[in-house]
Amino acid sequence: MPPAMATNWQARPLILLERIGEFVFQVRAARTRHSGGKGASNRFGTHGLTAVHYARSVALWIMTAAIICFAQQAQAVTFQEQARRLQFIYSFLLDFRPGQAPLVPSGHLFDISAEIIPNPQVDNRVGSKNEPVNPPPLVPRFRVRYIATFGLMVGGSYNPPLEAADFSAEWTAFEAGFRFRIGTVHSELRAFTISADVEGPITEPASKDSFSFDNGGIDFRLGYSAEPWIVYAGHGRGKTSSRLTVTSDGSSIDADADYRYWMAGISWDISPLLFSLEQGRSEDFFHHVILSVSYRL
Repeated sequence: MPPAMATNWQARPLILLERIGEFVFQVRAARTRHSGGKGASNRFGTHGLTAVHYARSVALWIMTAAIICFAQQAQAVTFQEQARRLQFIYSFLLDFRPGQAPLVPSGHLFDISAEIIPNPQVDNRVGSKNEPVNPPPLVPRFRVRYIATFGLMVGGSYNPPLEAADFSAEWTAFEAGFRFRIGTVHSELRAFTISADVEGPITEPASKDSFSFDNGGIDFRLGYSAEPWIVYAGHGRGKTSSRLTVTSDGSSIDADADYRYWMAGISWDISPLLFSLEQGRSEDFFHHVILSVSYRL
């Protein structure tokens, strides 16, 4: 929209309010003259104030009140968006991402992996308050996989509710996929699901709030092998459903959404060990890294 058109469009409400105020002023002035009064300007204590000036004053008050109401509504929307965004961040952090290259073995094998997920810096502001979320700097995770000769992959992970830095997290995760290879190109189509329950001081330093989520999705990775290195990248889509329950007042906030994610990584294959580094991105606001070492037998 050109600036001149935008200015005219934005001025229309003010012009309309001026006309209404001027009409009200003239009606009240006519009533004052009819009743023998000295004029509307004396009645309102505004000697020498014209109808247009009075109308603009009325318009200014009305528009000021409208701006205040709009700002309060916008703040409420921002609060909800920030709360939902914070829930999405922590459900993405513990999401069951691949964590390694889609390497296709020459025979069937078991893969036992230990992962470390560094906790990135997160903006914990919700409304005008910084939520005192101070989780452990690292999230460890153990997982196992079985990869058949023809490419079938099944795996899972379970973490008992052990407490660390006043937080405890319990999750159960499963995955299944199919890996295939053409020369030095390796790939995998994979589906997963994870359910988790986290307890800790999320909204207050001494509270025991609870955060639970269920994620599920499907992704595809493509890798290139230049022994002993394998570089890979992939894309996936998932659905998350989470609930934050605040202990202090018993309130709950639900957050459900479809989401997209990407990953790129590199693995170092020195059999029987496989070292991997994977950089993940969820939507356009969250990035995190997964470090893993796998023992294959």
